[in-house]
Formats: sequence, C-alpha cells, structure tokens
Amino acid sequence: MTRLTRRWLAFLVGAVLSAPFFGHSADAASNQLRLLVWEGYAEKDWVEEFKKKFDADVQVVYLSSDDEMWTKIKGGDGADFDLVSVSTSGVGKFVDNGLFKPIDTSKLPNLKNQLPQFQDLTKISGIVRDGKAYGVPFAFGSI
Repeated sequence: MTRLTRRWLAFLVGAVLSAPFFGHSADAASNQLRLLVWEGYAEKDWVEEFKKKFDADVQVVYLSSDDEMWTKIKGGDGADFDLVSVSTSGVGKFVDNGLFKPIDTSKLPNLKNQLPQFQDLTKISGIVRDGKAYGVPFAFGSI
C-alpha cells in the first residue's frame, strides 16, 4: 500500500469515526480521542491535521501484538480507548467480554462514502451482533 493510500485511509477513518467518539471518553467534557492502533494506522501528519481541525487532543498507543491489544483493552475494562484497530475476526472476543460498545451508525454521516463493500455492515462477518454494529471497516483485508 502506498503512503498516499494509507494517508487517505487514515483520513477516511477519522472522517467516518470521529463523530461518535468525541465527548464519550472518560472525561465527557474533553475533546480527546484515544486510539489503540497498529503502526501506520494513525500517521503523524493525519493526527496533526485532525488535532487542528477539531481542536482535539489525540492520544495514540501503538500495538505490537494481538496479545498486547487484549491486555490493554481488558486492563481498562474497555474504557481506556475510543477507537481500536482490530481484525473483524477478533471483534467477537471483545464483545463477549463486554469490552466493546455498539456503534450508533446513524451518527456516521460519512459511512455512505465508504467503499461499497463496506457500506452494508451485516455482510461483513464478525462485526454485527443482534443487529448492532461493533465495528466499521476502513481498509482492505481483515481490519
């Protein structure tokens, strides 16, 4: 994947996902977005642009393994991060343990701008349970 493509994808995830998370962190009055992501999913230039555009405090924690992701999310009972980068096959484990909250997709106006194969979340294995979406993919493959 080229740097430009990754930048576009990073911007897209910000545009698609920012609305439901602001004001939902531990300190509801803050304009803070806490990310738990793999290297390359929150590039510095995107984060800086996002901070300026939304007058936000963006805190990024990078992952090195799936085990580390589990430890970090479980350690804070799912409350330490607003957005995580998890494969669709791993979402169920977090939902089953009460660590992920459903996403109100009505608050995602840019969902309609997703790639066509990502717009109907019910067709993506592992992210919808009991009619509620627990993830929104933004990249090719399993993320």
